[in-house]
Amino acid sequence: MIRDRLKIDYDKLDLKANKYLLAFSGGPDSVFLLVTLANYFKGKINDHIELSYVNYHDSDEVYIEEEIVSYYVNKYNLTLNRLDTKCPENENFEDWARTIRYNYFKDVINKKHLDGVLVAHQQDDLIETYTIQKNRKSFPRTYGLKYMTINNELKIFRPILNIKKEEIYSYLKKNKIRYYEDKTNQNLLHERNRLRLNKLNDEEIDSIISEINGKNRWLDALYFEFDHLNRAIEFDFYDVLNVEKKKRLIFYLLNRDTSLDYLKIEKESKNIYSFLKKRETNYLKFDSYYLCKIQDRFFILDSLDKEYQYKVLKPRILKTPFFEVDLTKLDINLIKGYPLKIRNYHEGDIFKTDIFEKDVASFLKKHQVPFFLKKIYPVILYKDDVIYSPFYKEILNRNSPFKLPYLNYVFKKL
Repeated sequence: MIRDRLKIDYDKLDLKANKYLLAFSGGPDSVFLLVTLANYFKGKINDHIELSYVNYHDSDEVYIEEEIVSYYVNKYNLTLNRLDTKCPENENFEDWARTIRYNYFKDVINKKHLDGVLVAHQQDDLIETYTIQKNRKSFPRTYGLKYMTINNELKIFRPILNIKKEEIYSYLKKNKIRYYEDKTNQNLLHERNRLRLNKLNDEEIDSIISEINGKNRWLDALYFEFDHLNRAIEFDFYDVLNVEKKKRLIFYLLNRDTSLDYLKIEKESKNIYSFLKKRETNYLKFDSYYLCKIQDRFFILDSLDKEYQYKVLKPRILKTPFFEVDLTKLDINLIKGYPLKIRNYHEGDIFKTDIFEKDVASFLKKHQVPFFLKKIYPVILYKDDVIYSPFYKEILNRNSPFKLPYLNYVFKKL
């Protein structure tokens, strides 16, 4: 029965055409996955699998774990990728360890051009993950665990999610297969270990899995709707959402428009939800990003604190991440000569020309440059004197030699 279920899952991976990293700890689940893969490949497992072992040095019996890992490396002649680390004080071990190992998996996979990581999560893990999500009242993209997910461009495969833990133990015992039982799994300070004491019968398991599948279908429909949203979210759309959907939308935007990890997203989403309750034009800075509110919409931007400076030796078209400019179309009366410098506005900039506004800050205010653009708004210098800054309304009306890519977030559908 186990063999038939596994055969279907392993065939889905197209293993014989690819090579994967297998997250291996020497524990029962990863040993079960490795041994059944070895049977699947019939002596050619090292052509398709490398092992990844993370030693957290969290137990005085870690040497036993290391011996088991070495045993299977030698038995199947496998390449071992190893990381030694230790949890800092005052860190949540489970969250910290998850971040450490998946970052390591990604590094190894990128370096060796592998096709993803195989993780030995089984049915009990699926239910524990779902229970933790409910207890924490979190808003995950997926409830429980999925057969395949992509996390920060890392492909994660879980081929034994339909196998119960007791089935794994039974298989290992019947076939007299060696494994290491990590005693830290008995530490009741860890949330998962406390949950493992609560044994469920088959009827309860079926009910929970049905609940998980139903919620994930609902989530898939909701995120399908979110996938069609523009970069800037209109308040007319946001305001009609209920509280749960608003919070899920914020989670979605943080995942889509930032590179923050899950823990930071969970923290910042609460701040953003509170921030969006007020409608005045404003911004919220978090990490290296800004949540900007203007008039009828809001959006997330980055790079607003970056300095830039470009030297131009002759009239030409210049394209940068911050602006585009066709200097051949600039009013020749403004240009006193070359080379020119183009940089972002600095507080205290003064025009050294005959135009009315001497203070660049006053010029930007008078011409209604949005607050979120001021730090990166371009100015042109000749011999270190500010001689020009584009008129914002002309940029909006496309009558300016300057274009500002960031305006796409506000005025253009993406």
